[in-house]
Amino acid sequence: MKNNNIILIGMPGCGKTTVGIELSEKIGYGYVDSDSVIVAREGKRLPQIIEEVGREGFLDIEAKVNSELCADRCVIATGGSVIYRDYAMQKLKTLGTLVYL
Repeated sequence: MKNNNIILIGMPGCGKTTVGIELSEKIGYGYVDSDSVIVAREGKRLPQIIEEVGREGFLDIEAKVNSELCADRCVIATGGSVIYRDYAMQKLKTLGTLVYL
């Protein structure tokens, strides 16, 4: 059975963060921004991570973080490139309903 999460996916800059924050407040859910989780875990901003490990390395980090997320009753805003790693998408599908913006 899926958890009661709503996972927002879509192109970079399409409003996942803005919609995620507003939606979570409206329905009384928690809010998780997976890019913020990456920044917290790596201790660096996203552009710095990409500069250091390259695009493919960043995609691997992003996928790992998203595939390890555990949440319930949350709106989860993912990074725009999360779709490039199938195992991350498969995990997100188990966490709740995917919504493409």
